[in-house]
Amino acid sequence: NANFASIENNTIEGGNLGVKVQNSTSAFIYNNTIKSNSGYGIQVLINSESARIKYNQLTDNEDNAIVISSSNSTEVYNNTIKENAGYGFAATNSKLLDFKGNTIEDNDGGVKYTNCDYCNLTFNKIDENGDLVFTRSFITDEVDLDDPHFRSTKLCYFLDQAYEKLLELNGD
Repeated sequence: NANFASIENNTIEGGNLGVKVQNSTSAFIYNNTIKSNSGYGIQVLINSESARIKYNQLTDNEDNAIVISSSNSTEVYNNTIKENAGYGFAATNSKLLDFKGNTIEDNDGGVKYTNCDYCNLTFNKIDENGDLVFTRSFITDEVDLDDPHFRSTKLCYFLDQAYEKLLELNGD
């Protein structure tokens, strides 16, 4: 419950979770190293608006690296997300998210959107992760499925019109 909170230039290591923002406006999470926590790396939850998550390093957390849930208008730019036990990025029940310029590698899952409207995924490097999941509300015209940065992902689910494109890319 803090507005305009700023979390910058920290190392957050070995705790239960890295950073949690809830019921907040305009949180700024910038240039932190968040690693080896027993839970999530960064959570933006329940009615948080206009958060900005930029230039963070998230590694070796035991759950999802970045989670956005029931929050809107969040920018997630230029983060390095590697070797986390959950998804690199997971968003649920949110809208107007912009996930851009991030590197998501060697996580148990890549990116998961569930019930997200107008959530963009652009110019990211997504490589050598487990599942990559988008559900029905995913806006397909903001993802370039021919982009080579989507290579080496084990399993993809698209439950809307992108399903046929996915089958084509996988040679099925």
